Amino acid sequence: MHEFSAVQHVLNDLEKNPRDIKVKLGAMRADKEVFLSTLKEMRRGTDLESIRIEAEKIDAKGKCSCSFEGEIEVPGHVHFLRCPKCGEVCETVKGNELIIEDLENA
Repeated sequence: MHEFSAVQHVLNDLEKNPRDIKVKLGAMRADKEVFLSTLKEMRRGTDLESIRIEAEKIDAKGKCSCSFEGEIEVPGHVHFLRCPKCGEVCETVKGNELIIEDLENA
């Protein structure tokens, strides 16, 4: 479950430095809605429950040796991207991020 490890990472960060945040979440890292739901449940009844958290999905982008470069639809949980043009595994350019920003600076 990718969402659980992403949520745990965010909670660890917030325990060290409680603040309102924006999480930029790569499409390959976790599903945004499941991430937010899991995060809400894991904060319930804790000191972190009142913290405001926004999330933004970062679409996956790949680059392939066949000359394809662009956004690639992520079909659920994947560890690599397949080129929509030739079907080969391609380099992941974007989509694995987990970026935590202070909301006031986001």
